[in-house]
Amino acid sequence: MKNQAKEVVYNLEASKFNWDIAPGKTIEAWGFNKQLPGPELRANVGDTLVVRLTNHLEEPTMIHWHGLRLPAPMDGTDAVQKPVAPSEVFEYRFVLPDAGTFWYHSHANETVQMERGMYGSLIVEDPTDPVFDGEKVLMIDDMKLSPENEFTKPGWFVPRIVERHDGRQGDTLLINGKENSVIEIAAGQTERWRFINSSSARYFMLYLGGKEFKIIGTDGGLLEYPRTVTEVLITPGERVDIAAGPFEEGETIMMEALKYDRSTFFKAKRQQFATIQVRKQKHPLLST
Repeated sequence: MKNQAKEVVYNLEASKFNWDIAPGKTIEAWGFNKQLPGPELRANVGDTLVVRLTNHLEEPTMIHWHGLRLPAPMDGTDAVQKPVAPSEVFEYRFVLPDAGTFWYHSHANETVQMERGMYGSLIVEDPTDPVFDGEKVLMIDDMKLSPENEFTKPGWFVPRIVERHDGRQGDTLLINGKENSVIEIAAGQTERWRFINSSSARYFMLYLGGKEFKIIGTDGGLLEYPRTVTEVLITPGERVDIAAGPFEEGETIMMEALKYDRSTFFKAKRQQFATIQVRKQKHPLLST
């Protein structure tokens, strides 16, 4: 039975705030509702999404809705919208025509605003979506920080040229705004993991310690048939949905990005982003 369309309303406030990305490691983030990533927005196909943006930053900003089909005036780029000035409010309003994994991010002074945390996920559901034991939204990001945990600026010549040519890529690696994240899943369960690459330049070759997983969706929504793989490339801005698990109780699995040679100045290397801990199996009668 088809869900009745409704109006789904969110309020987002853009501001600066302190954010702990690891114990004892705090940065001055810029983001929405003092969260990094910003609040997860969720609605159903056919719903009207209403997002009221209040800008508490000291510079203009706006929100771009990445991957969505929507009217141009609501797209949130400077080609179609006047940036929202400090202390101003702007209301985005549009119908959600497609199910899938999408995201939103600043589209003003993006190099600064996005790296500091001005992004979040938008999940559009459909009653016919496949059912799993659970679901996680995992936003991939990196930051270029100094030893004092401040955002670095490109140098006068070579670093600036590299960033203009290849993009800005840092060594502070984040999943959902945290370094060295621990992701928990119950043994014997299969979950839908929605990956969003919100970094500006990182090509993320997802690898789960050699464990097989199924790709069930990409930028265009669900695939006709799942594909079983051990790795998948997620480029900047791209989304990939996988079916992860089942795993065995007590397993510890590294979530890594494998080497990927972009033929740029960046030296390809294998890096760990998070640890997956497989907890005790849930029993049907005790899981409510």
